[in-house]
Amino acid sequence: MIRARRIGFAVIGAQLVFLLGFSVLQYSRFVQTWDFVGPYQAWSQMAHGHLDPSIQSWSLHYVHDHGELIQWPLGLLFRLWPSGLLLLFVADVAVAGAEAVAFSWIVEIVAERVSPKGWQPRLLIASGAALLVANPWVYWSLAFDYHEESLATLFAVLAAREFYRGGHWRAIVWTVLLLSTGDIAGTYAVGIAVMLICLGRFRQGLTLAAAGGAWVALFSVLHLNEGSSLIAGYGYLAVGSRSPATLTLSHLVVGALAHPQRAILSIWSKRTAIWANLAPAGWLGLISPVAGGLTTVVLLTSALHSSVLFVQPGFQTVVVYVLAPVGTVYVVSSLARRRPRLASLLAAGLGVNALIWATVWLPRLDNQWVRVSPGAAAVLRRALHQIPPDSEVIASQGVAGRFAARPLIYAVQVDSGAVPVRGDVWFILAPSQGTETAPVNGTLQMIAAVARLPGAALVDQGAGIFVFRWRAPLGAAPIIFPGTGAAVGGWEVTGDGGAPEEFGPVSEWAAGASGSAGYVVRGDYWRERAGRYQVSVRLATDGPVDVEARDATSKVLLWREALEATGSVQTVTTIVDLRRIAGEHAYQGWGPFRSQVLQPARGDNLELRVWTPGGVAVSVYSLSVRPVGQKHRPPASGSEGLQPSEGRPFAFRW
Repeated sequence: MIRARRIGFAVIGAQLVFLLGFSVLQYSRFVQTWDFVGPYQAWSQMAHGHLDPSIQSWSLHYVHDHGELIQWPLGLLFRLWPSGLLLLFVADVAVAGAEAVAFSWIVEIVAERVSPKGWQPRLLIASGAALLVANPWVYWSLAFDYHEESLATLFAVLAAREFYRGGHWRAIVWTVLLLSTGDIAGTYAVGIAVMLICLGRFRQGLTLAAAGGAWVALFSVLHLNEGSSLIAGYGYLAVGSRSPATLTLSHLVVGALAHPQRAILSIWSKRTAIWANLAPAGWLGLISPVAGGLTTVVLLTSALHSSVLFVQPGFQTVVVYVLAPVGTVYVVSSLARRRPRLASLLAAGLGVNALIWATVWLPRLDNQWVRVSPGAAAVLRRALHQIPPDSEVIASQGVAGRFAARPLIYAVQVDSGAVPVRGDVWFILAPSQGTETAPVNGTLQMIAAVARLPGAALVDQGAGIFVFRWRAPLGAAPIIFPGTGAAVGGWEVTGDGGAPEEFGPVSEWAAGASGSAGYVVRGDYWRERAGRYQVSVRLATDGPVDVEARDATSKVLLWREALEATGSVQTVTTIVDLRRIAGEHAYQGWGPFRSQVLQPARGDNLELRVWTPGGVAVSVYSLSVRPVGQKHRPPASGSEGLQPSEGRPFAFRW
């Protein structure tokens, strides 16, 4: 057992080295998003003595997000190492530490429940280690910014293990630290209480359940759980199809109990994601007394949310990935007393199953979570070093995280509403880089709007990143970015045969031909629904060019017109019929190893291009797409990739 413990710790140590290295890679690529802005800005402000940090992008004070009280002492670490990488390292160490505790618990369970003779104990321990280390969702959870669930997982596993071993006072200490991680920790405490009740410790379990429930209720009364969105996420359980204006926790519970069919339908609609969360961690953990309670509470909390996003494998369920293997080994060890051969086959099968899940999903880690190219990262790094620390930054949410160590930072999308501007304002806009949820054409139109601001200067551009500086006049009104119906400048979407021409007033900026054959413009993706559209290209050329409209998702050519020399600036216009929307393919695994994951933006269907054979002077000034004969409606957006519970009239934008 000592040797097994040492080998297991060595494997988890190697996993931690990988996690830290991957965090360094992500941080160097500037892939931190909206979710990273809050904790990074909060830690930075705490380290400078601002103990009630306000997060502009979230429109709240940090303490009102989830009441993560432990962040205040942790924020002092930022004084020792003022880098956002510290947050990623804290999460990596916390989850790896939780796995080490869980592995020690597995070894203890095998030692007390299985005969030490033969190879069976080693097989059970090896299976438990595989369930912990090979689970691909552990890596995916830590790849998505920084979330307090990582620390909550560490303290939850420590508290559960101490309660199981009978270490009363140590268990209380770990529970207090668990509750300090925020409102969600109250549900974890209830899950641990179920474990105690299953083990026959009714008084202790009921006391802990009451404490966890009271913690959640207290945070609701004090409005310290605004990030949990109880009304938007769970209101349908109480009121069905109506979206309530207000909803108390007691009304939610009573309404859900009175209409259980709503919860059942919601859970059933998300069965694939629930299975994916549980299968690589060991589904037997769900029926074990040591892990079943917490696993059930966490999965139910995620599955009952009206959006499928919250039950897709990720940081919300990381405690299941660490604790379910303990419960699985507990069940198999109990079986080993009566049916040793069956227990051995089951342990081996579970370990192999975890390895197959890792084979299917771990190779997708880089493609899913490192969506900024090295060239784009170089432009962002130059901007980070160039922007003064007291300047305001307005950045696309997919790359905003690294810029959050400042008093004024706004992570924006196309529909972010009014954004206040003060003094020296920098814009970092990335239409096609990062885990971006805004439609490409929407961000391109934001770029054009910023370029037209009086006195705005394009400081840097390259690899799909645009950096502007604007000295906002005193008393300037908040900026409201345009919707997705305006034109796109050709200089924003130069192709392999083009180069930006940014001289004179913005209205004269264009994409010019580079002299070689290729597309002067491309990549202006317009996210639209099926229908008829008027497409327009404003250009000038002294030789032959081809103007095209394509369904960029299905690679279908919708229209092409060959032009000769125009002699002057002309606008080429036609009507195209987009008959069918073909959503972008999202990898979902195969066979029983499938999962619903964060979907790419669907509906990027229209793209306008201008091709030159080379040796021709071409200037493309603008491109536009407008619906024809359709009533006014908002264009398709990233929310099409979200799937609310069946029958629930909620709309979500992520």
